[in-house]
Amino acid sequence: MTSAKKSVIANALVLILSLTVSVLLIDGLCYLFFVKEPPALQGLYRVDDETGYGLTPNFEGRLLTRGPSAEIRVNSRGFRGPEWALDGRPRILIAGDSFTFGLPLDLEHGFVAKTAQRLPGAEVLNLGVPGYGPIQIARTLARECGGLKPRHVFYMYYYNDTRIDGTIADYKTVFDGYLVNRRESDGRERTPEQFQAGLAKRTSTAWKPTDTLRLVHIRTYLSERGIHPRQVIEKMVGVTQIDTDRYVQTRMKPGGKYSEESVGTAARQIEDMASLVRACGARFTMVILPGYGEAYYHLKEPATERLLELLDGRGLDILDLRQFTRPGVSLISWYDAHYSDVGTDMVGNVLGGYLAGAYPDLLSTSQ
Repeated sequence: MTSAKKSVIANALVLILSLTVSVLLIDGLCYLFFVKEPPALQGLYRVDDETGYGLTPNFEGRLLTRGPSAEIRVNSRGFRGPEWALDGRPRILIAGDSFTFGLPLDLEHGFVAKTAQRLPGAEVLNLGVPGYGPIQIARTLARECGGLKPRHVFYMYYYNDTRIDGTIADYKTVFDGYLVNRRESDGRERTPEQFQAGLAKRTSTAWKPTDTLRLVHIRTYLSERGIHPRQVIEKMVGVTQIDTDRYVQTRMKPGGKYSEESVGTAARQIEDMASLVRACGARFTMVILPGYGEAYYHLKEPATERLLELLDGRGLDILDLRQFTRPGVSLISWYDAHYSDVGTDMVGNVLGGYLAGAYPDLLSTSQ
């Protein structure tokens, strides 16, 4: 081999090594400045004998995100927002998890507040608690529905409601003001050592070299801002459905978080929820909130599809918001897996229109 060829090979190897080190360095910088998880809000949660945990009454704080921060205020009844007026207007209850609560947005940007803006003749109450599944939501409604006497109750379903932690009331608990898992994914009680490790993981933001080797942070940064090469190509040539087989295989594994058993349990709990709402004199509607893959790629979430099969013919009023999405339009914010204003606008408009059609009197403040 001539010295000239050796020089070319050496220069090529140096270039490849330099590019590799540069990309890894960029990934590390993305973690350092943009991607690492913000700290959890300490003190937001308290232990609740009926639901396992709930929001701390009168809590005030700011939720830090990778984007803007949001003000969090909890009223004296343990729900987000100001004190309820209970002024004689017809009441609409909207119950659910963190999407209903309105993470990661300020209160007025959530879909509960946007629904209320369309209905001046109603008092729309937010009963959303981050992490709640159908068992916690049903028990919350059992406690609140009789006293509030609502006209209509909406259960805002998200596909993780079929996950095992949403169907077991004591799956999670509160330790030192943080919400932590007290059970493994198969439902087994954690040992004290595992419990402490879970808390440490919850509050830790340690850098992981394996993530950087897989360029997780730079891919996250680009994807959240819609400038990942895949997304750029999709904008140019149109959205093509991603590997649906791989997507489906991550759900409904035997013994996994989304199992036939957990979906069946969720179906029974939702039926119970609807029955208790009707028993307190209100109408009940289950609203399906689209996940990212369902909205952006129009994928079929297998756990949701199985749940709907189990609920078919049970007489439930189901409002499926997946039909209002368009491929290639993301409903989530670039800095968080919850809805952005685009997503909350869609939900608020549909719920507001649904209620205005069902109850025209809610459009006016006159009684």
